[in-house]
Amino acid sequence: MRYREIENVVEEIKAAPSKYLFFVDDNLTINKKYAKELMRAIIPLGISWGCMCSIDVATDDELLRLMAEAGCFNILIGFESLNPASLDETNKLHNKAATIYEPAIRKIHSYGIHINASFVVGFDNDTLQEFDNIFDFSMRTGMPSVNLHLLAAPPGSEIHKKYKEEGRLAACKPEFGAGHFPTLHYMNMSQIELFDRYMETISRLYSFDTALKKAEKLFSGGGFIRKGVDIPATMKARLSWIIFKEFILTTDPDRRKLFGFIFGLIRTKKIAIDKGFSYLLSMLSSYLQIEQHKKNMNEYRKLVMEYSKPAFREWKKIGN
Repeated sequence: MRYREIENVVEEIKAAPSKYLFFVDDNLTINKKYAKELMRAIIPLGISWGCMCSIDVATDDELLRLMAEAGCFNILIGFESLNPASLDETNKLHNKAATIYEPAIRKIHSYGIHINASFVVGFDNDTLQEFDNIFDFSMRTGMPSVNLHLLAAPPGSEIHKKYKEEGRLAACKPEFGAGHFPTLHYMNMSQIELFDRYMETISRLYSFDTALKKAEKLFSGGGFIRKGVDIPATMKARLSWIIFKEFILTTDPDRRKLFGFIFGLIRTKKIAIDKGFSYLLSMLSSYLQIEQHKKNMNEYRKLVMEYSKPAFREWKKIGN
């Protein structure tokens, strides 16, 4: 693992055309000494940014404080699974203590940093119950963004080798393996069962009723009052119009309730205006994307049914 000189990172940030940035390191805080030095160096730059790191960032209050002061507003964390047996399959041993998840999430949220949580369903120890477990977990913790994926086996990986030897790879196009379609024969569920529950769950996760309940949990602690960087006036006007059109000029009562709640928090200075508006826009974006995909559900289900049958027959042949 190599580390860039912090001065070099600072110079790149200064040269960037935007004050909103994302650090693409798989784990920005794995070396906490380096991470703290980096935070202190970028605090004067006045940027807003997101990153990826592991749940153990919650064990270091000094680091979280410095990250917040440096402009961090979002962390992508790969929880992968809430099922301890499935975590064994991933070799993600640092996630084994699932009991620490909820207090760790509350700790991170208390610094005004929200979590973009990533989960995978489809391990050999998983059942369809995992979808409800993930949904309930996200509701209890108020995590606004949940990236839900179906287990895939990328060529070249150990899991691809294993599933190929077992005859469990579905005969579908490689691009289907991005995590949104079932591309394997799974141990405890069929491909179509998995796909249907996946679509049902992401629809529930990003309904406006769900978004309101999560907002009540997420913003109740008062941690999201730190204002981010300003955006250009033209962009601000455009985004304000989108919010006005989608949340006020609407007949959807759930959208109006969500807007009313967020606006109330902004008006009483319980959250910063950019935090409130970005929440509305991110929930809207996810909702619209899912609704667009749902229009093609009949076609998607037909594809899944067609390519899953050969894999199912091959799996049965080896006696499982």
